[in-house]
Amino acid sequence: MKRNVNAPKPLVGLDRLSRKLQTVDYHLIRLLGVRMRLALEVCRTKLIAGLPMSRPEIEDRRIEEADVVARKSGVNHHYARGVIYSAIAESCKQQTIMGDSWRQSHDPQLIAQSFEYGVLRENLLTLTKAWAANYDAEYGQDRFATKLHMEFESELIATQVAKLPRSARRKLLVDLGCATGRETLIHSSHFDQSIGFDVSEDMIAVAKAKDQGSTKRLATFHVHDVEKPWPLDNGSASMIIMNNGTGSDIENLEFVLSETGRVLEDGGRFLFSFYHADAFIQQVFMPWPLSLMTEINRDRNCLEVNYDGGRLPIYARPYTIGEIGSLFRSPLVPDRVVTHPTMSSILPNELFEPSTTDLSDIRERTAAMDP
Repeated sequence: MKRNVNAPKPLVGLDRLSRKLQTVDYHLIRLLGVRMRLALEVCRTKLIAGLPMSRPEIEDRRIEEADVVARKSGVNHHYARGVIYSAIAESCKQQTIMGDSWRQSHDPQLIAQSFEYGVLRENLLTLTKAWAANYDAEYGQDRFATKLHMEFESELIATQVAKLPRSARRKLLVDLGCATGRETLIHSSHFDQSIGFDVSEDMIAVAKAKDQGSTKRLATFHVHDVEKPWPLDNGSASMIIMNNGTGSDIENLEFVLSETGRVLEDGGRFLFSFYHADAFIQQVFMPWPLSLMTEINRDRNCLEVNYDGGRLPIYARPYTIGEIGSLFRSPLVPDRVVTHPTMSSILPNELFEPSTTDLSDIRERTAAMDP
């Protein structure tokens, strides 16, 4: 049979190219979300400072700059101007809505007060109430960098537990800011007793309801603000932990460290986790949604948490390694300070979503780069 040389050739890799286009489309939408959050932050700043909302000269300049970038990038400059114009128009619309709403119910002083410690603490309780029931199953599961960091810290705690003398009684494990008691229960079998404290009644209720039948020793959980005196005896604890960046969530950290020194027995160990002020992610703005549940807002000294389709701020203060070293005094002497690599945290989260990428092994590859 004679081959038909004019027959159309099969398309090679069309499905792969289609998935790449889908990934880019999703990324564009999420980038627009980042731009809108920044626009609303601009609006909030202007309201506090009493500045006018409209700045047409700056908006015109951005459109002109987009024209120049488009020409250099081989993109139709009329199309690029239209895209930027549309984004600016939507931002102005949302800023107007926010401005009208806040002027009716807030004055600039009250808006500024929305970032005070008391309000940020209430925001934390709002988060814990909403998340408590599904915290273990869902928190960080769709944010790869957060999940990777939680696993890193759990392994680090296990390493510190192993350093406790085997010949000595491991009396008490104290978990500060224990949430649903996940880490408390993971490590409780190594101690005679384990206690978890958290300021959230909702989180503690979930922790208390957990079946502890698989653990060798029971853990107890209590609603308690760790910035107030702890109901524990001097030298009663063999190990005290405060993980998942909780050290940065504490305003009166000096008091917490004082109580730690009082309660921890001679030869006991502690592990405290903070947000790292010198981390690359804190120094450089990433113009895309990150694979983290939270992001530090250094302008307002708070942690912005992905919540209910938006961002809710809670108190957080990042520390440099030098500042961490100066916090601790005898008898609390850190034997080392470690940082967690952040390659995964600076990448767009959609890279780790199987539904929008054909890079099926990117999770494993990235995890290998963040040992």
